[in-house]
Parts: sequence; C-alpha cells; structure tokens
Amino acid sequence: MSQMYDESVDENAEGVLPIFYHRAVLDKSASDDEGRQVYRNEEWIRMRVRGDNTLEVDRRVKAKDRERFADSYDKFAKGQEQKYGTGLPLTEWPQADVAIVKMFNSLDIYTVEQLAQFPDTSIHRLRGGQTWKQKAIKWLANSGDDGTLRDEVSELRRMVGELMSENKKLKSKTTRRKRKTNTTQVKD
Repeated sequence: MSQMYDESVDENAEGVLPIFYHRAVLDKSASDDEGRQVYRNEEWIRMRVRGDNTLEVDRRVKAKDRERFADSYDKFAKGQEQKYGTGLPLTEWPQADVAIVKMFNSLDIYTVEQLAQFPDTSIHRLRGGQTWKQKAIKWLANSGDDGTLRDEVSELRRMVGELMSENKKLKSKTTRRKRKTNTTQVKD
C-alpha cells in the first residue's frame, strides 16, 4: 500500500512520474449557500518515484508543476493520454516477456531507456534487476544513440499501415468485381 506524503518527494529528483488528473472537491462555501453538497473540479497531480512504490505524493497542482512537467501537463490539458516517458516501450522490446514488462511497469518503468537509467540503488532490490538493466544498456548501445532503430521501427510501422490500407482497397475492389461478375452471369 502506498504511503501518502504531501511534500516529501524531492521535486528536483529525476525519475518522478507525474500523473495529472481532475478531482471533484467539495466546495464548502457553495454547499452552505445551496443547502446541498456542491463540488468543483480541481487539477491535481499524483507523483510517484520510479522504483519506489511506497512513496506517492497526491496534491493540488501548483504553477511549478505545470512548468516542470510541461509535456505531461499539456497533454492532460488537451485531454490526451499522458505518456510515461519517451523511448522504446518495454512491450515492444524483443528481450522482455509479458511478466518482465508487468514487473517493471509496476515500478513505473515503461521504456528501455528508463530501465537503462534506473538507479543502481533501487534496481538491486529486484530479482535479476541488475541483469535486466545491463541488457537494456547493451541493447541501447547496439541500437545506436542516434535513434536510428526507433526511426526504422516507425518507418516500418508507417509502411505496414500503408500496405494494410492498400490491401483493404484491393479486397474491396475484388469484392465489387466478383459481385459484378455474378450479376453478369445471372443475367446470361
């Protein structure tokens, strides 16, 4: 079970995972005026330290949160899904099976890059954690620091999407031709 602290996370620390959300908060003044419970939406932030599932900060959003976690906040404000890091998702990493992905996701590690940068002080607590961290470091070193592998994967995904679209069009065209052929045969 997570412990809740208001200000105990070092907000300058690397590895803090911000999750912005709306919380319905009882508006005491409006409730008194209306004679019933009145709630208002407030922006809140839940911060977790990657690798420490015992510490969680949950509080109202401050201006400095909007600045520090600008990308996550912008996505939240636009109603978009907040990504938990950039890089190759562990789910796409050929070396990690479902159980490994789930284990690291439970520690808020979602990408190979996050795993490679995970603090040694925390990774040793996981069975095989140091081995997995070294695999991630080695894999990233072999894939090139310039992101060429990620670019190649993105390009291949784009190409697959185009091919699937083209295939769908061809299937549709074939179906129309079959119908036309069947209609012509029935008339004869």
